[in-house]
Amino acid sequence: MCGAIIAPPNFETDMRHLRIYRAIVMVAKAGSIRAAAEHLAVSPSALNRAIQGFEAELGIEIFERLPSGVRLSVVGELIYGPITDHLAQIDDFKLSLAEMQGGGAGQFSIAVSQDVQHSILAPALEHFRDAMPHVSLTVEQYQGPASLLDRRNDVAVVSTPEIVDGLAVACAATYPVTARLHPDHENCGGHLHWGDVETLSIALPPPATGVHMAVEGALRKHRVAARHLTSCPDGLLPPRLNPVAEVQFGLGQAGSNVGTEQLRISPVQVSVLYRASARPTTLTQRFVTLIQRQFDEDSL
Repeated sequence: MCGAIIAPPNFETDMRHLRIYRAIVMVAKAGSIRAAAEHLAVSPSALNRAIQGFEAELGIEIFERLPSGVRLSVVGELIYGPITDHLAQIDDFKLSLAEMQGGGAGQFSIAVSQDVQHSILAPALEHFRDAMPHVSLTVEQYQGPASLLDRRNDVAVVSTPEIVDGLAVACAATYPVTARLHPDHENCGGHLHWGDVETLSIALPPPATGVHMAVEGALRKHRVAARHLTSCPDGLLPPRLNPVAEVQFGLGQAGSNVGTEQLRISPVQVSVLYRASARPTTLTQRFVTLIQRQFDEDSL
């Protein structure tokens, strides 16, 4: 009986392709071969040669070379999705295998609104790191739905999210907007009223966040003109009183030292989003379980 001769797998070539896949993802995220090379600890010329060799092997150009960097070509955008899906499947398999062997491995990227990370997300991240010590975890500032749709991030934890086609909500919770007064302020430990707010300099997270929109909406509704309103220069820093402000608004009770019930600021919904077209990986499912537990604990 005759049949086709099936060549044995070339594991060296297969592993090389996985490395190139990860390099392509890194270059696409960075928009620069030089920046991606620094992250990968290789020379830009070596990384460029590897990608060009892969392009030649496929007979396509994955990237357009521009004076300011690179971007995915039309064909590159078509192949980028299957590449990231394949890497996710490989990482998922490695994680399952490592869990059977008593460990854990893989890569996981989270995008987060600037008013969420330290007040709500930090405890869940700590539990995730404890449960998955060998997983490479990346936390980035949320840049909108595109960061999930183009597979730059695995999940996003955002306040008042924009839900678009292709995204799904894994879980959600509603949090009150709270405040922290300067420790020397006479109302510290008491309650804020709109008459107090009119006399204070206020610090808020950046404009695109749920807290910022909720407080600005309340100011307009109650016709309160804040004496001085500023956005925190870096919402990813640990929550602390802005040095130029007397009161700082945020989410949840952590760090709060004054009551805001009298202000009647609308609560903010915090949601965990993921790409609906992809089957949630083991890491995504584990993270969602931990953040849901955090939501439940915060609601008590």
